[in-house]
Amino acid sequence: ERNFYKYINGQLDKGPVFLYVNSKYLNMHKFSLFKLRMPTHFIVLYNIYKVGDDVVLQYWDYGIKTEQLFTNKKLRKLIFGVTTVLVN
Repeated sequence: ERNFYKYINGQLDKGPVFLYVNSKYLNMHKFSLFKLRMPTHFIVLYNIYKVGDDVVLQYWDYGIKTEQLFTNKKLRKLIFGVTTVLVN
């Protein structure tokens, strides 16, 4: 099984990390007819850590720093791509 937490945490050590996500999974809405399985925008991740079996992402999105708790299942649905900017 893919371990998103371990991979992304390792990428944070190398430099800034951008996650390509679907905003419907990032900000759950009560009333939604359907959810397209495609990325809608990116967020800048600045920290990730575990709380029990869940994962907490601390990220910057549209000028606001946010902290959000995700289950592993929701994290797999949320992330469509990871880009790391390598810093020397």
